[in-house]
Amino acid sequence: MKAEIDATTEFWRQASRHYKVALRTPTTELRLELRQLNREAGYAYRQLEELASKKAIVTELAELSQTREVLEREIDQLRVIIESEERRNHLQKAKSAERIENEVLDFLKRDLERQSTFVSANRISFAFDGDRLAVNDESFFSASSMVYLRNSFLAGFMYAAANEATFLHPRFLLMDTVEDKGMEPDRSKNFQRLLYDKSKKAISEHQIIIATSMIAEELDNPSITVGAFYTHENRTLKLQ
Repeated sequence: MKAEIDATTEFWRQASRHYKVALRTPTTELRLELRQLNREAGYAYRQLEELASKKAIVTELAELSQTREVLEREIDQLRVIIESEERRNHLQKAKSAERIENEVLDFLKRDLERQSTFVSANRISFAFDGDRLAVNDESFFSASSMVYLRNSFLAGFMYAAANEATFLHPRFLLMDTVEDKGMEPDRSKNFQRLLYDKSKKAISEHQIIIATSMIAEELDNPSITVGAFYTHENRTLKLQ
């Protein structure tokens, strides 16, 4: 019986060792489950990384969205300013064109009665890009009337600027074509008188220089004229 007890005790010890080893060593099923858990853990880690990346993207998108809103508000404000400036410029151009027209009409109506269209003039149209100038939609006149019309337009442009502070145009006029195309002396002198009369009434400082060989008598004085009056005897080029 003692021998049997010893044998049984040894068997129990061996079984106990096997049991402990079995506890420390996973079975195939446990290994499979461990691998599955490892895969799931890796997938979970990847999901966390993707979520972290997406979170950064979402944060960036939120910041960009805020920036876009700021820019859109700025664009709206600038659009309002641009539209306001365009309206103001349009009104300013219309107002300036009307002032020029009124000045030119005054020159034409106060001209000597040499051109019937000038006497009845009520509308002046002009376009710089097409170099077009018309009176009552008519743009063909005698040579001297064309000279008078163009000079009246140039003078009207300058006086419109001289009488309007917001008119951004040089308040200076230099004319050397007053007597072209057969302009008669009386008509030229009348135009000179109009220039002088308007100059005295202008509200801002300005300057007009005209070259003429037939100056109006009352304007031939040192307070207005500059330089000598040249004649056949008193020539501009004096040769010894």
